[in-house]
Amino acid sequence: MVFRDALNKVMEDSLSHIVVLNPAKGKLFYYFAAAWEQEPDGIKNINEFKAYLDKTILKLSEPVKINF
Repeated sequence: MVFRDALNKVMEDSLSHIVVLNPAKGKLFYYFAAAWEQEPDGIKNINEFKAYLDKTILKLSEPVKINF
């Protein structure tokens, strides 16, 4: 299932951003990410965070490669 197919709604309040997802056939796959601007060599702004997400999406979209 593609994440967009599972997306129900996005909500927020003064402290949180909430994503409500719909499971398909009782299953749901999702990933969690967090960033702290004070982490050494960490993500410092929204553009760096978006670039991190884009890079992660590309990695997750690639088929698994097994070498031995």
